[in-house]
Amino acid sequence: MFERHLRKPETGLRYVGMHTVGRPKEPAPGFSLVEVLVALGLVALLAVVGFELLAGAARLTALREEREGAYRLARAIGDMYRHLPAQETSREAQNFVATGCGGSPEFSPLPAARKDEFPGELLGTYVPCIRYVPTSEGYTLLVVRVHGLHTEAEERVFLPAASPGVGTR
Repeated sequence: MFERHLRKPETGLRYVGMHTVGRPKEPAPGFSLVEVLVALGLVALLAVVGFELLAGAARLTALREEREGAYRLARAIGDMYRHLPAQETSREAQNFVATGCGGSPEFSPLPAARKDEFPGELLGTYVPCIRYVPTSEGYTLLVVRVHGLHTEAEERVFLPAASPGVGTR
């Protein structure tokens, strides 16, 4: 009958039944799976570290902006009291009662009449507190403390005391 002759391929492989047997395959050029996984792990780690650095920088920037806003508000309140007539500030100092503000029992919230003089965007989330301290030199020390969510600022203003009889009838 017919004889079947199998021809050897030129690659050096031989046929055995339905399978090809020969020299083992050489690895494909490029990186192995382990190398690729290690590289992906390093990239993910660098991404996490970079994200944490960005988040930390954003937190520090927000904290700095809050602190600057608190200082601006404390300075604005101090400037407002500096420009008030001495009689008015003396009267307010004499009637001052410490009710506690911002965790400090010797402070009181800024009076509502004074708070209304500031725009709402300047007050923001800040809690302005004041305290009057009489001095022996005839001045009254006004301590303005502004509390933010994470920071606080303080401004000290020396107010002249009203002369006796001035502004009274």
